Amino acid sequence: MHRASAFQNNNKNNKKAANNKKGLAQVFVALLEDYVLSLKASNRSPKTITWYIEILKRYLTFLSSNGLLKPIKELGRQELRAYIGH
Repeated sequence: MHRASAFQNNNKNNKKAANNKKGLAQVFVALLEDYVLSLKASNRSPKTITWYIEILKRYLTFLSSNGLLKPIKELGRQELRAYIGH
């Protein structure tokens, strides 16, 4: 493979990964918004809601900054253990 082709393929892969990461972030934002509505419907206090959302945001930020962010159905023990151990 020529250098230019390798660079173009790498560049396409980087863009695809960035778009995928943005897409995942949008999905998680929507899920957090739904979760907030669910907590409000369950009559949770505003402080409880804020606390739960902050914990989830910290977890998602950790996953994102460590290259572990993936679709929610693919998250499991490995990612949770990495977060707890950091």
